[in-house]
Amino acid sequence: MKISVVVPFRNAGPYIGRAMRSIAEQTHQPFEVIAIDDGSTDDSVEQIESAGLKVIVLQSQARNGAGTRNIGINAATGDWIAFLDADDYWLPTHLERAVELLSKGKDIAYLAHNDLLKRGQVIQPPCCFGGAEPEWGLSHGEYMKRYVSHLYYAMSPVVIQRSRLIEVGGLDPSQVRRHDIDMWLRVIAERTWCFDPVATSVYQQDTPGAISENIAEREWYFLRCLTRNQDVYGAWGIDSLIQRIALRVYSSAITDGQAQDRSRADELAWSYLGFRDKQIVRL
Repeated sequence: MKISVVVPFRNAGPYIGRAMRSIAEQTHQPFEVIAIDDGSTDDSVEQIESAGLKVIVLQSQARNGAGTRNIGINAATGDWIAFLDADDYWLPTHLERAVELLSKGKDIAYLAHNDLLKRGQVIQPPCCFGGAEPEWGLSHGEYMKRYVSHLYYAMSPVVIQRSRLIEVGGLDPSQVRRHDIDMWLRVIAERTWCFDPVATSVYQQDTPGAISENIAEREWYFLRCLTRNQDVYGAWGIDSLIQRIALRVYSSAITDGQAQDRSRADELAWSYLGFRDKQIVRL
């Protein structure tokens, strides 16, 4: 397997050296590493160069996470894409375990559990998304059944067949937030994937200035993502999830948003609310 690593970054100087060193320490080395600079004004590039790893650095004017990742996907020459966010890092066996599981069948995607990094401390939460052993040959319906209960998805533990990413059109830049889970749902539709309950990456929860801090916008794009994939996943519980998130869209618009967030909630979320929730929202 030839694995191309795609790392988007923008002003990630405090973290990206750590991410690059974690790639260099992999027990299964990638075929190539592609880092895409989406308009950095800090020392991110210098940090990459000092990490002791051969990296292809590309430039992006996308100012958009999905568009920036697409540049890396399109430039990659490997047959698999491993994503790593600049503020996250991998444990040494991440790529090794991905290769081992993907080699067991015809799965087009790998997803693993991850540890969390918060206030400088690594937290090792139990894996609630799957069993105690690795699994492969999982359907898209099985993913949604688990996702409805646990809402688990992270970009840095993922490895995906490049040809499948190209087939579905990559990530959607119009999906400004939650473009990662939108991409995943499209990639695994009518295909199979494998899951590793062993944590192979560390996700940083409290990165300053992270786009996920805009709660109202995050929830609106989450609902948009779910409704766009409703036809494929309707038989697997996505309808109940959509109703839950529709109420969250309104709640976040009221408590954390502005007038435009409430207006957007009316346009997208209203028709998915249950009767009782509509009464609550209108109080």
